Amino acid sequence: MTAPEITDVHPAEELVTPGGVPVPIDVELVPVIRALWALDLRTLMCCQDIGEAMASGGIRAMAEPGRWSAFLSRHAWLKMPVDAGQALLARLDGTAEFSPRLSPKVAGGWHSAVWLSPAGLAGHANIYFPRAQVPELAATLTAMAVLGR
Repeated sequence: MTAPEITDVHPAEELVTPGGVPVPIDVELVPVIRALWALDLRTLMCCQDIGEAMASGGIRAMAEPGRWSAFLSRHAWLKMPVDAGQALLARLDGTAEFSPRLSPKVAGGWHSAVWLSPAGLAGHANIYFPRAQVPELAATLTAMAVLGR
């Protein structure tokens, strides 16, 4: 199986990863990604509205894109190595703002998934959360980075 082709559909700003590679980052997620990197949390991909990207053809080679785009409409997406994703959720679990949101069982809750295949678990986690929470997440993570937490 080949990886889906992903095309930028949102305005992007080029950032240089901690490893020195220039990458386009959706502008709304730039402060989140900068803060994650400042916290030494590695990212693999992101999108400020993954449902919108799917609906507009930004992700190809996907079964039932209409179903998934509707499900993920108005949700941001972070793709991170599993350990980094788990570390992010552990940091946020200690905050009054995000601790209650780290479950898909609550209104405005987050959803995360690590894909399972016959070969085992994927090495990355997909984390989805309401796009409206992006500014608050950026502020929370930036404060953590400044405080060195």
